[in-house]
Amino acid sequence: MLAKLTLLLNLSQYKDTLKLVFLLWISFHAVGMVGAILWDHMQWQLGAVHAGDWLMKMTFMGIVLTKWLNKKSISLKNQ
Repeated sequence: MLAKLTLLLNLSQYKDTLKLVFLLWISFHAVGMVGAILWDHMQWQLGAVHAGDWLMKMTFMGIVLTKWLNKKSISLKNQ
């Protein structure tokens, strides 16, 4: 889905992709962890570790996708 959104929004700069990644992370992972901390009695430290883990994963995915999709679009333009 991140790749699809990156393509649909025509994100070619890392900065723009990282903004999208951060918004998606806040919208889904961080909110989910807050819910787990509040309602499932998860320790906040564990929730912070899980949320930070997902932020790093999504950041890495966003950087890789931006680089890969930019390289792919350049090779398509040259054909």
